[in-house]
Amino acid sequence: MRIIRLNRKVADDLLRARGRRDAAAENIAARIVADVRRRGDAALFYWTKKLDGAGLAHEGVFISRHELRVARNCVSA
Repeated sequence: MRIIRLNRKVADDLLRARGRRDAAAENIAARIVADVRRRGDAALFYWTKKLDGAGLAHEGVFISRHELRVARNCVSA
């Protein structure tokens, strides 16, 4: 763990950095989303294994209607 002594300059720098976009991360995320849209569950399982180390199977992936409704209410149109 890194402890940061906060003064006004450090706080301002951290807040400014937080607002910057990471183009490389955005490109990778876009590639993953496109792959999941194209290949569906196979891509989801691949990326989950690659990035999180979690092996998923079709039988273990289930989203209830309630979870879908909650998720739908959390995003903008």
